[in-house]
Order: sequence, then C-alpha cells, then structure tokens
Amino acid sequence: MSASIQVALEAVTPLFLAGANPRGTPELRPPPFRGAMRYWLRALIGAAGEQVMRQHEDYLFGVGGNQSTAGAVSLRLSVSQTLQTQRYSQLVNQSPGISYLWFAARRTKREPERHAIFPITFNFELFFPRSKQPRQDLEQTAAVLWLLTRLGGVGARSRRFAGGLQVAEVKSGDGQGLVNQLPVRAQSPEALVDDIAGGIKKARCAFNITLVSPAPDQFDVLHPDCCQIFVLNTVFPSWKDAVGKIGEIYQKFRKLRQPDYDVVKTAMSSVSNLQGTVDRAAFGLPVPFFYRSLNNRTATLQAKEQGEDDIDRREDDIGRRSSPLWMRVVKLGNGQYTVVFTWFKSQFLPTGATLLLTERSRKDLHVQQLPNDQLITVFLTENDPQNRSSLKDAGYGVLEVPLQ
Repeated sequence: MSASIQVALEAVTPLFLAGANPRGTPELRPPPFRGAMRYWLRALIGAAGEQVMRQHEDYLFGVGGNQSTAGAVSLRLSVSQTLQTQRYSQLVNQSPGISYLWFAARRTKREPERHAIFPITFNFELFFPRSKQPRQDLEQTAAVLWLLTRLGGVGARSRRFAGGLQVAEVKSGDGQGLVNQLPVRAQSPEALVDDIAGGIKKARCAFNITLVSPAPDQFDVLHPDCCQIFVLNTVFPSWKDAVGKIGEIYQKFRKLRQPDYDVVKTAMSSVSNLQGTVDRAAFGLPVPFFYRSLNNRTATLQAKEQGEDDIDRREDDIGRRSSPLWMRVVKLGNGQYTVVFTWFKSQFLPTGATLLLTERSRKDLHVQQLPNDQLITVFLTENDPQNRSSLKDAGYGVLEVPLQ
C-alpha cells in the first residue's frame, strides 16, 4: 500500500540555503531538509537510547558511507514560482538585532554578502517507496516533520531564527494523528505550550518510545533530564519585530561580558594560556574577540579535536560547537508571532577535546576550563547582574513546556 504526505511549507523567516558556493545563488534542494529531519529524529528517538535511535534513523533515512542503503522515506520539493531572494543588508535593514544574529551572512573583505530565499511557500512531499509498513512510517515521519516545524529550522543560522518553516496546509496525507496536526493552530503562547507538550508526547507514541534513565548526553535529545523548552509569554506583529527585539537583548547580554573580556585580553597581551573560563562559549563556538585597545587585534576561541597536531592543523580541522540553544519564531494561528527557545544540555565537547584561542600568525593559547551553562540560565529565566540584559531584565517572561 502506498502512502504519502503532501504539505505546503511556508518560510516564516528567511532561508539561507546554498549549493556548492555558500555565497552564491540560493537553491531550494532536498538535502538540507533531509539533514534537518535526521537531526530532529535523533533528538526524539535518542530519549530511548542510542541503539534504538540508530535503528530508526537507518531505516527511515538510510545509511551513508561505504555501506550506503536508501531509507524508507523519500522527499520531493516543488516550487510554482520563481525564487525570490533578498540580500543580508536588505533583511537586516534598520534592525541591529537581526544584523547581530545573522552577522555570518554579512559582506567581508573577501566574500560578498549572502542572499536568502524569502518570502516563499512551496510544496513538500514525503513518500515511502521502500516502506515495509507504510502507515506506521507515515505517522513517524509526520512526527519528525512536526518537530522540525515547531522547534527547528533549515540552513545557515537556523539556531538563531533563520530558516523557520511551518506547514501552511496539509494537501494530502493517508493518516490521522500528527499529520492533521502539522499546521500551528495555537493562538496564544499559553496554547502553544500545550501544543508543543502534547505534540512531543504523540511523537513519542508514534515510535513507542519509553524514556531511558540516565538520559544520554552525547547528543541533543528531547529528554526532561537534559532539555528544556520555553515559550516567550509575548506576541509580536511580525517575524522581524520578534527576531529584532530578541537579537537586541542577546547582543547587549553578550557585549563586553566579564570575566571573558579581561581573561582573553590578558592572555593575548602576555601571550600566555588563558587563566579562567570564557563563559560565553556556553552559547556555542567559535567565539570571536576584537580589541581596539590592542591595535585592533582579533582572536577566535575554537575547539581542538582530540589528536590534532598543533603544527599541521588545518583550518577545517578545528572543531565547532553548535549552540545548544535554538531560537525559533513561531507564527500563531491568529497571524501573530512568538518565540520558542529549545535548550539541549548535551555534553559540551567530545571527551578529550579542548579549547584554543587562535590568532593569525601568533601562538595558539590553550584554555584549561570548559564553561558551564549558568549563563544560559541567566539569559532565559533570571536577572543579569552585569549587563542588565536578560529576557527578564527586558520585561519578558517565559513559559516552560513540560517534557515528562
């Protein structure tokens, strides 16, 4: 028996997608969507343990490498109009908050600014030509798509609001349950909390998941022991208002943060290893530093993978650490917008990995201490005694989504 899901996907925020050239013309192709769905499948199934997670991922989405096999799920995109794109400078015009969050797309001395696909609504189809149990696979894949369109995004800067997608319409789907609940119908932040909590429960049921204890922490997983989800208790008239405001708060929160600023400056001045923790690293790596007082010197805090050679290390050998905090705009059923924060408390770096402060043509400086996650807690739920710029300081509250 054949089965399929066909929906209209709406870009709630701009999509920074590209082909072979990241700074070239944006392209709307299946691979980024498949990769995003793999990520959210792992986050969901990981709550039942890594072995169960790998089995489901391999079956639904296939296995890569030398032993590559196709999965049960295939996907297809179709666009009925010419893709419209906007430059980074157009998207962030008169919005310092958006400019800060999407700074990686800006023009540099060597590269042009990036373009994003926006606005757009397109057809997205999931079908199951190799399925052994079509209806079950359909419901499970719908669960993964539901997570992606509530909590995640696709493409560059997706953890900082870009690439947000939502189901505008279910055009066809041979199933009930989560297929019919793919569009967001909640009309308030409080209703969205209930929607997310109930949807995650139904997604677990689709895979017959029982939470393991202790929760695995080597990867991001939707488990109450190592994940928290918050909905901002505020609505905005547009995605730009939401992203711009949160971006301004986030920028002020991180600006000249102590002890980070002095710890790094002292190390650069003395050419010695850092004597202290760089707390901002908890939000992800790399972290750039710029000191006008040191003749405009710049440095970058990055991760060094276990076993790398400091002399022969190439730039692409430096390990990144994606932010554990997803910031996502959700368009409510009444056309207003709110913000969802999903915080995965997984292991900060792989065992044996360390931090390095790197500066062009200078000696790499080591960092002995890894950051804890207290700074993320302050930003989301507490007052900030230093910069007075947490969400709470800015007058915003958050509602926590129960994950039990």
